Amino acid sequence: MSKLFPEVANARREAFWRQQERRRQTLGQPCCTQSNMSWSLIDMAGDFCVVIHGESDCLNCFFHHNGRRALDYYSTRLSETQLVAGDTLDPLRHLLRLLATERRPAAVLVLGTCPVEVISDPFEPVVHEVSAETGVPMVALRTHGLTLMRLVECQDWLYATLAELGAPPAERHGVNLIGLPPGPASEEARQVLEAAGVPVNGLYPNQTRFDAWQSIHDAAHSFVVDTSTVPRLSQSLRDGGQQVHDVPVPIGLYQTTRYYGLVGDRLGRLEAIESATAGLARAHEARWLTLKARLAGRVIAMGIRMLKTHRTDLLAYEGLGALEMLRGLGMEVVVLVQGPPEARETFRARLEALGHAEQRMEVFRGPWELGQVATEVGADAVVCSDVARKVVEEAGLPMISSSAWRPFYAGIPHNLDLLERLADTWT
Repeated sequence: MSKLFPEVANARREAFWRQQERRRQTLGQPCCTQSNMSWSLIDMAGDFCVVIHGESDCLNCFFHHNGRRALDYYSTRLSETQLVAGDTLDPLRHLLRLLATERRPAAVLVLGTCPVEVISDPFEPVVHEVSAETGVPMVALRTHGLTLMRLVECQDWLYATLAELGAPPAERHGVNLIGLPPGPASEEARQVLEAAGVPVNGLYPNQTRFDAWQSIHDAAHSFVVDTSTVPRLSQSLRDGGQQVHDVPVPIGLYQTTRYYGLVGDRLGRLEAIESATAGLARAHEARWLTLKARLAGRVIAMGIRMLKTHRTDLLAYEGLGALEMLRGLGMEVVVLVQGPPEARETFRARLEALGHAEQRMEVFRGPWELGQVATEVGADAVVCSDVARKVVEEAGLPMISSSAWRPFYAGIPHNLDLLERLADTWT
């Protein structure tokens, strides 16, 4: 069709992206909450079970056979006859009782699906009933794919629900670090703060076992990478008596120093934290300056709104976590926003709210255009989601995955390695 009638195909494509942008502006990035929450839980360590309340095909929304929790995923496997007749609660009640008596987990999460939502299945009271009967904590979530929800809203809903499993603490101590990238580099924050006399209660959500959510309310302070990505969780912590503070994504020399500075200032431990981090910062300064001299004046494009992920650090601050690092290395950054022309005004307002009113920005319609647009803005390289790798490489541009950056001072050598290899392609 596109070869015979390219103008028709292009018009339809533009109409589709305009419709998607209107949906994003009103309801958010399309997301099936059941599938997204399933992905978020599949690799979480801990003694819990997940029940998918729906027909057996609802399990095909995600690779339920992968991940460390795969054996603890269950389904009510409702038949068409049961759904049409509304006979859905007895199978759920039976499964939950079996889990409580035979499996005996620390908790059970029940996720709704599209079929039970279509028939307005009142399954929450059954979950509460069996929980009270057996003494096993059980939580019902009316998830499905029939209503659009932004990824950040979906994740926030899940994390706020997990936090509800915790009991009020007898006393508060230490801090929570929320929204940090996964991996060992984030453990640097725990080591630095504890060396400065600040106990760390937990790193949420990416470093956290399921049972750690039961103690999330024990901390006196929570330092959150972009509270706007987890407003429900943040409010839950405030309601529980914690002080909640916004901090940046700690990627690169400047943002890492700023992160520790904000934590130290809010806790009244700035001098101790600066003492604990001084050597870590100095260890990278010489290499940082050397690479800055190589990268100065180069143009790098950042592809935004292309990523579907459950990692809150990649969703925080509109995906601009690495912006300050790239600027700090002397590069000119051009933000490329995926969406229809109307996205320009929307995202410009967001950049201004984030303090980047002067940021150069362009809009492109979809991944197929990214290589062309990056070339047109004079980019020497592109940072974007892996979904666009092929089209970027076909345009002859080197690329770094937006999920490749590592946090804190511990991640700087890795980040500089990536950028040095990039610089090598230009010589």
